[in-house]
Amino acid sequence: METRQEITYDLLKKYGSRWAILTAMSMELSKKGVLLPHDIHSILEITRIEITSGCYSTCEIDCTLNKVEGELISSGSSFGEAYLDPWMDLLAKAMQGHLDYEQITSIPALKPVESSCGFLQCGC
Repeated sequence: METRQEITYDLLKKYGSRWAILTAMSMELSKKGVLLPHDIHSILEITRIEITSGCYSTCEIDCTLNKVEGELISSGSSFGEAYLDPWMDLLAKAMQGHLDYEQITSIPALKPVESSCGFLQCGC
């Protein structure tokens, strides 16, 4: 039987994969000229820190990722189902625990997110 800590750790691993996919999606949409909410990249960066620290509620992290996902899906909907379906598939696999680091790094759209540092420009 899994302990509460093991369950939390498993969720955080899944949220890390989900975060990477959402970050890549936000970067791709930005490159396509889609205007995203001005704070979406900083929200994603803060969420990365929360996930890696392990000191934040998984419920809060899930809530934040749900909001970001909703924004990105709404923003990407103008490109149609053919555009969104692969992203939705990746997000589902992430939350099922079916993506590992090697799989994430082999997805071309996720290459810029492969490393957690340097993908966002400094805002100060």
